[in-house]
Amino acid sequence: MSNLQTLIDYQATDKTLLDIEKALAATEERKKYMQARKFLKGAQTTLDGYENKAVALAGDLSRLEKHYEEVAAELKEFSDVDFSELENSEGETAFFKKNAQALSDTLRSLKRDLISVKEKMEAVTKEYLDLKKKTLSMQKQFKEYKEKYAAVEQGRAAEVKEIRSKLAAMEKDIPADVLERYKSRRKEGLWPVIVPLKEKRCGFCRMELSNADNSKLNEKGAIECENCHRIIYKQ
Repeated sequence: MSNLQTLIDYQATDKTLLDIEKALAATEERKKYMQARKFLKGAQTTLDGYENKAVALAGDLSRLEKHYEEVAAELKEFSDVDFSELENSEGETAFFKKNAQALSDTLRSLKRDLISVKEKMEAVTKEYLDLKKKTLSMQKQFKEYKEKYAAVEQGRAAEVKEIRSKLAAMEKDIPADVLERYKSRRKEGLWPVIVPLKEKRCGFCRMELSNADNSKLNEKGAIECENCHRIIYKQ
């Protein structure tokens, strides 16, 4: 790998940038900002879900109330029957009483369903209002800590700019494919990206290189570790 020393120096300079990034990520301002951001990202979807559930429950309640009224009206008709005037006494009386009992049972069942739906509506309303209250609080926190974190970032902006400028200058002497691989590993959270060979082993994960890999390393100056995927170079 050509310009290996430049890549080694590049990583050393990049390490100072990484340290700043870690320091900024550990600040209370960023933690609070990210906490609010994460909460708000899913809050609106949850609120919409509560609203949809409330609409569905309201529809169920309306249908149950209508059904209840219909059954109650039908039962009243049976209640108004004068059984003493029925011509076919016992059989007809039994028929009317059986139907009246069935309607009465249906009313009791509908009443239980109505109570259940109303309780669910109350629970959904409470959850919605609680989440709405917390969302408003988080919106305030998001705005407050976004500004505070921006101020913290600004405090190190000059330092970051200088480091990025140095890195940009070094990138001109690093092959594009090598630089792309380095940045890809860096973005994945792989650190360090390049490590020295130590006693025929990867300088990071300590996996021993095969004879074939050692030969390739001697030939090219650097290879990728099959285990941790870092770039191994020979000092």
